[in-house]
Amino acid sequence: MNGNSKKVGAPPKKAFFGGVLILSASTFICKVIGLFFKIPMLEYVGIDGMAYFSAAYNVYLLLNTLSIAGLPVAISMLVSESRARGDGAGVRRVFYISLALCTAIGIAGASALWFFAGRYSSAIGMAGAQYSVMAIAPTMLFICIIGAIRGYFQGHEMMEPTATSQLIESLGKLFWGVGFAVFALSAGKSAEEVAAAAVLGLSVGMLLSLIYLLFRLFFFARKNGVLRRTSSAERGSAVLRRLVAIAFPITLAASVTGITSLTDTALITNRLVDAGYADSVARMMYSSYSNLAVPLFNMPPALLAPLAVSIVPTLTAAITEGDTERERRVFGSSLRMCVFLALPAAAGMSVFAEPIMRLVFSTQEQAVSVAAPLLSLLAVSIIFSCLTALTNAVLQTYNRRALPIISMFIGALVKIVAEYLLVAKIGIVGAPVSTLACTLTVTVLNVYFIGKYTPHKLDVRFLWRAFASTVLAISAALGIYVVLNSFGTVVALFAAVFAAVIIYVPTGLMLRAVSGEDVLQLPKGDKIAKFLEKLKLTEVKNENTKGKNRISRQKG
Repeated sequence: MNGNSKKVGAPPKKAFFGGVLILSASTFICKVIGLFFKIPMLEYVGIDGMAYFSAAYNVYLLLNTLSIAGLPVAISMLVSESRARGDGAGVRRVFYISLALCTAIGIAGASALWFFAGRYSSAIGMAGAQYSVMAIAPTMLFICIIGAIRGYFQGHEMMEPTATSQLIESLGKLFWGVGFAVFALSAGKSAEEVAAAAVLGLSVGMLLSLIYLLFRLFFFARKNGVLRRTSSAERGSAVLRRLVAIAFPITLAASVTGITSLTDTALITNRLVDAGYADSVARMMYSSYSNLAVPLFNMPPALLAPLAVSIVPTLTAAITEGDTERERRVFGSSLRMCVFLALPAAAGMSVFAEPIMRLVFSTQEQAVSVAAPLLSLLAVSIIFSCLTALTNAVLQTYNRRALPIISMFIGALVKIVAEYLLVAKIGIVGAPVSTLACTLTVTVLNVYFIGKYTPHKLDVRFLWRAFASTVLAISAALGIYVVLNSFGTVVALFAAVFAAVIIYVPTGLMLRAVSGEDVLQLPKGDKIAKFLEKLKLTEVKNENTKGKNRISRQKG
């Protein structure tokens, strides 16, 4: 075993949901910051001008996914494997090679964005988006290096650096983006140029995030000596092949999300025009959908995305160590917690889409009238979007990396065909319907693959329990909203949300939509479980097996 194994050895058996909660809290704050960015930008640029921003941002999301979606996951898996074996030199080798690879990809991606900005903008019928695409080009280099460092820390089961860097990135986008936009507006620039100035703020935010991570990496390495050059039994070429072998299929599967966003950009406006809408009306409808409905829809999946990020190194370590009990516990708890949180989020956003949107975008009455019914439909996809991310991560961890590619591309094909046919027939309502068809298809396929190709057998009894708890909580919340609406929408909405939470959580615990075993995975989970046991909301039984405290499976 490597001499530094004491510092970089097997990862500690910490509460699994500790890292998830850190990333989720950071993601929630980042999403709120993102909304604060969109609100003034809608005022400065207008709903029509924000279409240029969305066009640039969607192509950035795709190239960002192609650049770093798979590599950080691959890095975290290989780092976690090396740590589980006590191979400190292997950890260092993985990091150095992945950093070089990510840097090369970042340079290539930034160049592609800059030199092909005009062609892309013309292809989607928004020539004015060219400046925005060029403004976001440097971000590709920054985000690729960021991905390598985040993957390294996540392989150490350290989620806080990722969370903090996300906050820095979002705050940079807010302050620099709005500042640049205000400066461009005061200088009398066009809507296209103001949108490009706002996009430039995202690049500055990414640069600040990268600077933070470099400092964090320097002090972590200095304290622990984990990046010293030492020999490793595994050749550099072998590490590179493994990185690519793991990252490539993950990237292909993850890129489907970016492809579907570009599908919306390319298809919606063109198909609306084909249906007889004027160009300006089609652009307004697309912008209302992409800038109002889609960001709100993305919040719950983004909050639960850390489940997929955190499960990879934790599950990889359990598999490497042969700890089948930990495998079962992490997989089961992740699945139950995903459904427990996603189902009420989907139902609540669907039922309360209009008041939520009017609260957030109070000055955009026309855009809200278009986007609110679209959000009601789109929100149904939240549960399937969350399950897609989690099940993809599980299949990838068990080296079934081709299966998520199959399911995601079938889902993308379903979306493209459905959107092409439906938007021309039923208008922009076809966009959220096609998204639902896509996410449902992927989820069904992934669940089938997990049952067939992994050691986990899905017990779906918890689904009806979460569903029953959701129906009860949302029904009560809707009644409270109707009763209190005369006191104002804000009062009624917050009262309804509060009521839904205080009804849903105890009901879900009593119906055992989540178990005491899941509670133990939380930070301070043992204390929380004992408290809930006193309230008779769950049952906890400690078993001293191999020196570990474990919770017995709950019946039913």
